[in-house]
Amino acid sequence: MRETSEGGQEAAGLSPRAVSAAHRVDATTVDELLAVGNNTFATLPGLGAKTRKEL
Repeated sequence: MRETSEGGQEAAGLSPRAVSAAHRVDATTVDELLAVGNNTFATLPGLGAKTRKEL
């Protein structure tokens, strides 16, 4: 996983499921994850409520 000066997603304290979901939407850095809209995760198949809330 690529990291930015802010650090990787694991360093941000995300669970493995949240990191996996982020990779599914091609968000490999914290900056990219922040740029993803909430609706993207709401419609992601197989993503549970706890993980959506975490993201």
